[in-house]
Amino acid sequence: MKQSNSTSGALWQFDIGLRYFLSVYKITLTGLISRIALASLVIAVSMLILVMSVMNGFEKELRNRILAFIPHISVELALEGDEQGNTRSKAASFAMELMRTPGVSAVYRYSREEVLLNNGYLSSPVLLVGLDQEMVEKTPVFLSLFTRQQWADFFSGTGAILVSNRLAHYFQLSEGDAVLALRPTASSSQSALSTKILNYTYLGDFSTGTELDKGMAFKKLETDVPEGPHIFSFRLEVEDVYQASVLADKLQQRYRDARITTWMDSQGGLYEAIRLSRNLVVLLLLLIIVVAVFNVVTTLMLMVKEKHSSIAILKTMGARKSDLMFIFLIQGGGIGFSGTFLGVLTGALLASIISPLVERVEVFLGFKFLDVSVYPIDFLPSDLHITDVLLIASVSVLLSLFGALYPAWVASRIAPAKILK
Repeated sequence: MKQSNSTSGALWQFDIGLRYFLSVYKITLTGLISRIALASLVIAVSMLILVMSVMNGFEKELRNRILAFIPHISVELALEGDEQGNTRSKAASFAMELMRTPGVSAVYRYSREEVLLNNGYLSSPVLLVGLDQEMVEKTPVFLSLFTRQQWADFFSGTGAILVSNRLAHYFQLSEGDAVLALRPTASSSQSALSTKILNYTYLGDFSTGTELDKGMAFKKLETDVPEGPHIFSFRLEVEDVYQASVLADKLQQRYRDARITTWMDSQGGLYEAIRLSRNLVVLLLLLIIVVAVFNVVTTLMLMVKEKHSSIAILKTMGARKSDLMFIFLIQGGGIGFSGTFLGVLTGALLASIISPLVERVEVFLGFKFLDVSVYPIDFLPSDLHITDVLLIASVSVLLSLFGALYPAWVASRIAPAKILK
């Protein structure tokens, strides 16, 4: 035991600590509690990884799916014509000016208006969005809704309208049906509102898989602009969607007469709800990991009680307090590392299969767990981040080692004389 003071003799502490850890497989009370501690750690780590992946998936779908259909920043401004009275050229110049703004990746013209869609005896409020052909051709999410030929037919014709599948089902539309859009407009006297009736032809339906399907329709952006002042709407796409509000404030200071809004105005509540839900669930599951670590502490305390005679003998043979602490830190670290490792494997596996698994369960049961009338999307997404996995694993192992400190300290304080007399 005198070799314990040398570096080469330090292996005996590791060997004993490893044997204590492997006692988890023995059919004893301590072994049973050790297995419970190990299993609880596996469950806590795997569930935390799974939940964070699902929350990351919701945030990713918000960014890549929902925000693909609505402007990151919307700029509305009344523009007058140039010297020749051409308002379109003035709008094109303004769009180029917006494009030169740092942080802006794309600028397109678009239109949006709240209308009442009517088909016979049925009506529903709808957000009618005018699409620019160039924008659609450069946006994969839009292109995925229809074939290129269908988009070509949409932009080549006049008066065509595309509605969400939920609206198409509600109105029971068939291709070629006439659809009316009622839009409130100011009367010539400007003292009252009148209703303008717009006629459209139903061309097809689409599904974004998001809450936008509850009331959205597309039409071709009107390119004919009347002479004189005209209000133009511009759709801005930014490099960092989470900095859209900061960029919008800078644009508002530059163009004080413009009406500038961001996606945070319409979808900010959803984004904050996702972040708040993730933080609360992560906190809850971290507490479960803490409970699992308490099980590790209980296991080590029972092991100290069970091995007090062996500890006393080791101390009489010259083992130092640091040697005994190291032994039980090895055991606690072994439980923490193995539980974390198995939890990471289980969590990563569940995160990779949860989306298709839930989809198959929905098909088998015949109903959807997520409805866009309640949730922002109609499927369960998952996006596994390696940084989250490393963070969870590090916290779990460190908590296990921290929890092992007290039992290790208790073991190092055992008095051999009281045990062996």
